[in-house]
Amino acid sequence: QVFFDLMETTPVIAAVKDPDQLEDCLTLENIRVVFLLFGDVCTIGGMVARAKDAGKVVLVHVDLIAGLSSSQEIAVDFLRQNTRVDGIITTKPNFIRRARELKLFTVLRLFVIDSMALAGIGKLEGVKPDFIEVLPGVMPKTIRKIAQTTRIPLLAGGLIADKEDVMAALGAGAMAVSAGYADYVACVTSSHFASAEKEFRFPLEYGNQRPLSASWTVTGSGAFILGGEQENSPQGRPPRAAITGMTVGRIVDFGLKDSMNMGACMAPAAADTLVQHFLDFNVMPEEYDRIITGDLGSVGQRVLLELLRDKGYDIARQHMDCGIEIFDAQTQDTHAGGSGCGCSAVTLSAYILKQLEEHHWKKVLFMPTGALLSKTSFNEGKSVPGIAHAVVLEAL
Repeated sequence: QVFFDLMETTPVIAAVKDPDQLEDCLTLENIRVVFLLFGDVCTIGGMVARAKDAGKVVLVHVDLIAGLSSSQEIAVDFLRQNTRVDGIITTKPNFIRRARELKLFTVLRLFVIDSMALAGIGKLEGVKPDFIEVLPGVMPKTIRKIAQTTRIPLLAGGLIADKEDVMAALGAGAMAVSAGYADYVACVTSSHFASAEKEFRFPLEYGNQRPLSASWTVTGSGAFILGGEQENSPQGRPPRAAITGMTVGRIVDFGLKDSMNMGACMAPAAADTLVQHFLDFNVMPEEYDRIITGDLGSVGQRVLLELLRDKGYDIARQHMDCGIEIFDAQTQDTHAGGSGCGCSAVTLSAYILKQLEEHHWKKVLFMPTGALLSKTSFNEGKSVPGIAHAVVLEAL
């Protein structure tokens, strides 16, 4: 269970191929799991010990260890008896079975080089590894297909070069509901007006005047349960809508530094994700009843529409922003609109899903927007990058 918990909280694994990489990853606090992909029978024990002393969970690719890369299961026994290893990685099913008998974590490595390899994945259920590592990992469509085929959790490895590759793999289904990691997943978020003002703007007691570009953080929370295809909830309630696609965004930084104008900071990332979504899915804005952003507000909305027009897309008729919808700007004097995690969550739960349930809308593109800043980066005068991920929601 420890390994599964680590995969949930820190899903990026260090695949170490030489001594320098090992030394580098031992100093990184956000790396909790290490895959050792080199060594021999003389050195593997020492390398495992160094990683364990650094607080890492260590799995050894037994096929790549000189002196152990035979087809004999005694190789697994050697690692169990002579090292502090937590588990093994291998392409050999008999190694997986022996490691399970020895209470080691197991990862079965699978090279998806053609359709025949893809077709044979269903036969791996009998081997029962803890995880299947799919290589190369830069195939989100293939990973998604595998996740729908097997209930064994997936890892994506090989040719993973940057955060964009990681997010694409995670979004495609690795370690997700359809991969069998869980029957249900709860997604919960919240925000609070006073705490956000204190952290990123000014304490309320200061009584400063706010510019018209400023937004008001929503005090609210939303929770959603994700389950398998067409499954009822644990309480027997039918699903409200279906997630039929997604586009993972990337960090976009236009160099803006104004925490009183978060909509403009996030709009470039929203535009970037939308353009990529239209290209990936080969669709136009007219495909959707609504294209909904999270909390750009009135200022960010204008920036988004202009950026998209420059790219040849006009979403003015379909666009809706949760930050604009959640408040009445005229009577509540909320300037640019609402913001914060709770803004998107409350609007999705109370309004958007209701429109889909009642079939007023058939298909929407829901795209929460986020600003990547901390009170440290803000006080240091650094720019505020933005990011946005898009999810396709359809009525059932």
